Amino acid sequence: MSWVSLLIDGNYIASSPPLAFGYNSTTVADGGHTIMSQGKSVNGNVVGISAITVTVSN
Repeated sequence: MSWVSLLIDGNYIASSPPLAFGYNSTTVADGGHTIMSQGKSVNGNVVGISAITVTVSN
């Protein structure tokens, strides 16, 4: 794996390095949101995906 991309609700947020990301829930509406990471190879192919759904209540 060459880098990791972070997406929230399908919208690109950031890429690594670093492998740590912050999430400010006040920037999104209350309710369910999907946070996904995509591991990518040096040529840009997705080699792994992980996702979690969180419920925001600001």
